[in-house]
Amino acid sequence: SMLKDKSFAVFTFNYRKGFRPNELREDSFAAMKTASELEGVDSKQVLSAGASIGADGAAHGCAWLNAQKGKGLCLGAMPLSPGNYLGAPYPAAVAPLQSEQPPKPVWCFAAEGDRESAPTCNSAQGAVYRQLIYAGNKHGMTLIDPNVKPKNVDANTLQLMLDWIKVSLGL
Repeated sequence: SMLKDKSFAVFTFNYRKGFRPNELREDSFAAMKTASELEGVDSKQVLSAGASIGADGAAHGCAWLNAQKGKGLCLGAMPLSPGNYLGAPYPAAVAPLQSEQPPKPVWCFAAEGDRESAPTCNSAQGAVYRQLIYAGNKHGMTLIDPNVKPKNVDANTLQLMLDWIKVSLGL
């Protein structure tokens, strides 16, 4: 069920053209900075989510925002199919979020047959780091299917996204 009596501002962006990992990582940082500074946004309650390249961007961007602007501004990251696409290891983004007090929830979604994303999700760890692994080889946004559930979890991705929001915001 939806979060009743709650409202959220949603900021989306597209990466620049071309696959230059360092520039894509910079795009993630710029997006997090922009989103946290928009009028009407509570800059102390920012969440980050993304798919594929954006999955790495969600984790790296969240960690960057907290390193640049103060711990605890980005309250959690939700990567769907990360793959170390941004020229920096995915665990290097997750580790600082897990070492904050309190640690920030990072829920990583990947299909076991996705040759890049499953090992990437499995490469990180932490107190509130969660791996949600699916059968098959779906990637990124294709994991958001109401008929698809991770292994050993009785909820689909949409419900898990709402659960992650609740946990991240302490609702």
